[in-house]
Amino acid sequence: MVLAPFLIYALATLVLTALTAYPVFLGLEALGLRDMPFDQMVMRLLKLYALLGLWPLLSGFGINTRSAWGYGPGRTGRSFSRGLVLGAVIGIASMALVVLVLLALEIRVVRPGIELTPPLVTAVVLQSAFAGLMVGFIEETWFRGALQTSITHVSNSAFAIVFISMVYGAMHFISADINVPAEEVGWLSGTAVLFTSLHGFRDPAFFDSLFALVAGGLLLGLVRYRTGRIAECIGIHAGWVMVVKMLRQTTYPNLEASGSFMIGDYDGVIGILAGLWFSSLAVTYYVCYGRRMRAG
Repeated sequence: MVLAPFLIYALATLVLTALTAYPVFLGLEALGLRDMPFDQMVMRLLKLYALLGLWPLLSGFGINTRSAWGYGPGRTGRSFSRGLVLGAVIGIASMALVVLVLLALEIRVVRPGIELTPPLVTAVVLQSAFAGLMVGFIEETWFRGALQTSITHVSNSAFAIVFISMVYGAMHFISADINVPAEEVGWLSGTAVLFTSLHGFRDPAFFDSLFALVAGGLLLGLVRYRTGRIAECIGIHAGWVMVVKMLRQTTYPNLEASGSFMIGDYDGVIGILAGLWFSSLAVTYYVCYGRRMRAG
């Protein structure tokens, strides 16, 4: 079974999180670091183990190299830093078009009382840029780096791109749906949090955001395959996150607007409009570079 190693990887991550959540909680408590609610701690522990598990996964396939992680030289001839900057410009520009439509149709409007002074704008831009880079590096290393390489190794590029895009989209809706009081945390509390983490999939209102995230994942997967690395993917992803965070800090969704159906409930930005736009970009990218990609 092609996906057997990845099912084992996922199961091992879940089991390890469930078994160690309580000891980690006690350790943090002993160090006086119990500010984070238990459910949030469990979800962060899950992500940490998932990232750490990539190393033995790639090693098991015998492909634990810089190129496998997406940090190799690539096929474009550009340096990694230039690819990162180019990707960021593309990401910012492509998401800015979505934002312009939302603002023009008053689907999102400026928050009342907010003054876009130079200090405020500077702070918002820097915070959003930093968050975008962190998300871009972590998620692209995870999805388009190690996981896409691993699945391509045991299957083919087309299946890897589609499968990882679906997993990437779905992961955004995994969050704890139970608040365990600190005094009630025990050995089974981690398991309880994990069992409720799939609650987001029961809400059909999130499907438009899921569509947009999967479409964006397909575009990033195609870029990864064509360039042979994740520099451009990190930049594009960071640019998207940066623009969305800036928009959310300065505007709010106007649910009375006739076009409000175009944004999703996930973050009030990513929805049908973004999904259609990302889909068109992915199709255009494949049409423009498909022959070259297939030849490679």
